[in-house]
Amino acid sequence: LRAAHAAYPGTPLAERIESSYARIVGSALSEGEVPERALFEVGLTFGEAPAENAADELLQHFEKAVLAEALLEATTRLRRAESAKDQEGIREASNACADLSRRMTAL
Repeated sequence: LRAAHAAYPGTPLAERIESSYARIVGSALSEGEVPERALFEVGLTFGEAPAENAADELLQHFEKAVLAEALLEATTRLRRAESAKDQEGIREASNACADLSRRMTAL
């Protein structure tokens, strides 16, 4: 995602990647050096003038991966709360698991 954002600065594609990343992760896409190979691959994949929605599939896969990781963490918290018989922790972790599962299903 950083490579696509860096390869097409100021384009609707870059803006979409930036806003989608912020929505998914909750923070801005970090700036930094992007390997030349990644820029090359992005150029091959998206071409010279990609459409705004060219990276939608990539963004969807990224969002699924982020949600899956968050669900794993919430499940771990739920197990710990259950073993500690922490009712408040169980409720919070159960709600988090349910919310993350709903979000994953919606994708």
